[in-house]
Amino acid sequence: MVALRLRLDQLEKPQSSPLPGMSVSFPPLFKASWDILAQQAAHDDAFFPPGSLCRDVADRIVDNGVWLAWKPRRHDAKTVIPLKDAELQHNKWRDRERILAALDFDEDEGDAQQVLASIRKLATPVLREKLRQFIKSVDYDKDTQSLEKIQNLVIRLARTLPWEDLMTKLSELDEDQSFSEQLSSVQKTLIPNLLLLRQALQQGGELDLTQWSHVLDSLQVPRAVLLENLRDLAQLGGALAARYIEEQDQ
Repeated sequence: MVALRLRLDQLEKPQSSPLPGMSVSFPPLFKASWDILAQQAAHDDAFFPPGSLCRDVADRIVDNGVWLAWKPRRHDAKTVIPLKDAELQHNKWRDRERILAALDFDEDEGDAQQVLASIRKLATPVLREKLRQFIKSVDYDKDTQSLEKIQNLVIRLARTLPWEDLMTKLSELDEDQSFSEQLSSVQKTLIPNLLLLRQALQQGGELDLTQWSHVLDSLQVPRAVLLENLRDLAQLGGALAARYIEEQDQ
């Protein structure tokens, strides 16, 4: 009934803002009803109350024809363990002295390789520090949840992680261990878009923030859920990036 009321309001007043002061805690039976409700929740974070089943399943909806369905939340051990807070606290410059010492080299190829190896070893703590700052900012911005701030977070996450390499790593893990089952539907949509955004940033192109607004709106989840997915994606992507760097060093 709430979905029908919202849809009627959309038809009668297509240019008006979504109806305020309403909330839904339990998901409907039909996917079409969910789509209407989720569109409202994407603009009104209180529409799916915290702790409600609607809020819990918002990023796990799967295609099931006319019926609403979602993936169960997995509680088993993960293929790649996300970076924990303690791991994100590594000293950013722990390899600084070793690199400075290695820079004092002649034209010997072995010394040059030593410099490159030292720089690669520095990459992991630097990456972790960037991710720590990113996750801290996500937690700090939980109460603000403006679309502009979320766009800025997405841009920062695109810049922070090597998504080209991570896409390759994700494909390898998915072939062997069904890694994609760890990802929410929101994260599966975000990852290829983060890759495209990173490539655009590297090429110096102008960002189409209007297009990104449409991408974020199409996710149809409360902004608090979107922020949680960005934070979790940063932790999981960071663990993948750390593993990738370690494999490159071997």
